[in-house]
Amino acid sequence: MRKLTKWFMMISLGAMIGLSSCVDQIKFGDSFLEKAPDTGDMTQDTIFGKAEYARAFLWKTYTYLYYGLPFQWNDLDAKMNTGMFEVLSDCWHSHNSWDGVNRKYYSGSYKASDENNDNDTRFNFKKENCWEGIRAALLFIENVGRVPDMSDKEKERLAAEAKVIIASRYFDLFRHFGGLPLVERSYGVEDIYEIPRATAEATVKFMVGLLDEAASVLPWDLGSDDINWQGRFTKAAAMGLKCKVLLFAASPLFNDNEPYCLENPQLAIENRQAWYGGYSGEWWNLCLQACQNFFTELEKEGYYGLIQADSKTPEAYREAFNKAYFIREENTELLISTRVMGKYNWDWWYHWADWVKDEGGYTPTLEFMEMFPMSDGSPFTKQLMVNGAQPFFENNDYNKPIRDPRLYETILVNGAKFGDHAAELWVGGRDNIDGSRLEDGATATGFSLYKFYKEGKESLVGHYLEWPYLRLAEVYLIYAEALLQTGDLPGAIKQVNKVRAV
Repeated sequence: MRKLTKWFMMISLGAMIGLSSCVDQIKFGDSFLEKAPDTGDMTQDTIFGKAEYARAFLWKTYTYLYYGLPFQWNDLDAKMNTGMFEVLSDCWHSHNSWDGVNRKYYSGSYKASDENNDNDTRFNFKKENCWEGIRAALLFIENVGRVPDMSDKEKERLAAEAKVIIASRYFDLFRHFGGLPLVERSYGVEDIYEIPRATAEATVKFMVGLLDEAASVLPWDLGSDDINWQGRFTKAAAMGLKCKVLLFAASPLFNDNEPYCLENPQLAIENRQAWYGGYSGEWWNLCLQACQNFFTELEKEGYYGLIQADSKTPEAYREAFNKAYFIREENTELLISTRVMGKYNWDWWYHWADWVKDEGGYTPTLEFMEMFPMSDGSPFTKQLMVNGAQPFFENNDYNKPIRDPRLYETILVNGAKFGDHAAELWVGGRDNIDGSRLEDGATATGFSLYKFYKEGKESLVGHYLEWPYLRLAEVYLIYAEALLQTGDLPGAIKQVNKVRAV
């Protein structure tokens, strides 16, 4: 992955635009995602010859943003052949023997060449729609100026949205690969070009530059347009994403006294594409400044805020947490969200429910369960794991939870309210799989996934299932990390407590 050559841009314009003859009925929000436009024979001149076609082109470009859950069986949407990032951590475990997580990572058989040749690695350089989205956004930026029936103000705003799309897709690649080829214009299939891989530092500056340009144009929030335009980028989204980019840029992945990887060959290290060449505290200062700028703007402009519980009850806290990550409508905590289709139905989303429950994907680990503190904030202790102890509810009553409410919204535990009964996850329990398939492990650890799954297929019908790409709570925690790394421990604790208090 040293340079970018012609395969990168082999994308047909017809496949990109996918516009229907009734574009005037297309909206960016739910009605657009409910039914994707039909492919039509439209040229570039046609698209940018009318405002409604140009807008629809950009809305289509939004669909190339990252979506974190598997939902279809193909190279892109299956996510490691039904895996996802979290099952590579100590928090979740996959028992799907046929997914990429088990075949490549758990087995120890992963090798660098798998990234180009296989479809079940964590993030493929060519198969994640990153470059398709980047090229489409560049095409829009280059051509929106010639749309005759669109105001200059709208052209500037839509071009700014396209810049955030580019920065977002670059960031998705950067966190996995470091320095990248910096593409600053679209290329046609007839072009001859060879773009070298930039340094990690140059890649960060490229992303930050795009986000700064976009933030100088975009409105802070969607305001009264929120209902129809939820999901569009705002100034808050651009500034928040800048904080996240700089968090990764300042992290030991790139910013350390020795490189993350010491194995030969070391071309990426020598060329400063996967490392800066040493540690610099200035990266953390940049991240801190970005966070301070974001919260200064938030204090001035308002609108966004952490979702608060309506009352001091476990149910209210769970409901607030659920809304913060699961619901897009009127969500003041959500800065960037993505969707892939319309409402849940039995056809396109069935894989998610099957993989989670029946096949044993995404099983929470004991270590993850123990990370959640008690409801009063005190840490979980091993004493709650001895025989006869009750680690989740007082007197086994699911109306009397004793742990952090976030636990019950994230992990399904024994005794939790599940549909019309208390969950039974033990061997032989009604919410476990039968013993003959225990090796597949839907509840092999004694716990099951609840977040993004709820009570299963029936509970998801009729809901839009989104991916919360960036939330305000995350920016608070990024701010806390930057404060800690620059020597302000009390300030860091203050930011963490703001998130913990809701």
